[in-house]
Amino acid sequence: MRVRNVLLLGLILNLKGALKFMYFIRFFMKQRIDGQSFALLALTHVAITGIATPLIEHLYKPHLRLEMSLSAKLSTMSLQSTPSIGELRILSCIHSEDDVHGIITLLETSNPTPVTTICAYVIHLIELAGRATPLLAPYEVSKKVGNSSTDRIMRAFTNYSKASDESVAIQRFTSIAPYKTMHESICRVALLKHVPLIIVPFHKSQIGEINANFRYFNVQMQAYAPCTVGILVQKGLSCVSCVQFSCNIAVLFIGGADDREALALAARMSGHPRVKITVMRLILRENQHENELDHQLDDKWLKQFKAENETNVSVQCLDVLVNDSLEIFNRIRSLENNYDLVIVGKRQGTDLSVERNMASWLEYPELGVIGDMVVSKDFCGGQVSVLVLQHCMVGAASKSRSTNRSGRSRYSFSSFSSPFNCKI
Repeated sequence: MRVRNVLLLGLILNLKGALKFMYFIRFFMKQRIDGQSFALLALTHVAITGIATPLIEHLYKPHLRLEMSLSAKLSTMSLQSTPSIGELRILSCIHSEDDVHGIITLLETSNPTPVTTICAYVIHLIELAGRATPLLAPYEVSKKVGNSSTDRIMRAFTNYSKASDESVAIQRFTSIAPYKTMHESICRVALLKHVPLIIVPFHKSQIGEINANFRYFNVQMQAYAPCTVGILVQKGLSCVSCVQFSCNIAVLFIGGADDREALALAARMSGHPRVKITVMRLILRENQHENELDHQLDDKWLKQFKAENETNVSVQCLDVLVNDSLEIFNRIRSLENNYDLVIVGKRQGTDLSVERNMASWLEYPELGVIGDMVVSKDFCGGQVSVLVLQHCMVGAASKSRSTNRSGRSRYSFSSFSSPFNCKI
């Protein structure tokens, strides 16, 4: 065991809570100790707590363990490295019952078949109040039909799994924890289960309600998740039934790792007979002199996507040359009222002047420049569903991802509490 961990454990064990202080008072009241001894014990108690608490906050960094564990597995934790034929593992986070239809529709568009199966880890997130121990545990089905929110959510996913002829396997969990640290247990599940994609709902509901805790959770997931994270902005996306299902999807592609993740997901969706996909590649003139390796990877993925769907009448690929932010906006506006879902990459780590000019418009930095534009009221009145994907990025790089254009971080990622009691 490392010296750092030994020191941390020693500090935690030396902490004395309110119960110990009550014992001191009880001993004093029963005259088992005199006033001088009571004062000494009380001062010692306060001093140890006052010294140990900031030291524990400084030494305890659970995200470092995630990053160390991730280093050997990074290549398997993305959609690009996941074969289009075979099982696709998706971890879906659910805040409320309103999120269920959008997640199920997204699972259905991902083309679940006996050959391309999907294993969905569904986790209902419940905020923990008070000082109880956080918990991540499998959902237990009771003999009686439950009517709680969790019961209804899990029943919906179970019914969908049965309707899909078992092409979608559902593993159900409940996470009870403060939103401040809830992302830690979710990241551990993704790491242990080798999940390439995590889907989290947007913090703003369809009726306009904003939950700051949800937003903080999403940003933390983007910063520390060991795989690709997708934020789903749900605006009426709904799968009525597997038989009657149909969906028209647009993919906006400029380039970079995040956009390649969007294209990799579209490649899997393209096999669905009732899903139509339009890939619009926006070619920026200034982008022609950017990272050459990224350009080669972009071209490779686009050529592969076009080759695989050459005879697929449900897939259309467009190349559009644009010069500035106004032309980008106009091209995106041309997609209005034609699509049920728009998939974009967050496009962090890029340094294009066009995007810097558009950054001043940002309302939701976690969606990126293009994603924020598509969810705005200027595009279909803000009523189109959007999936924003971010490729795995941890450590120092992840912190830079959550920093706004002025160089000042909008969120703090340094605060963590005690480890989770994680039962998987």
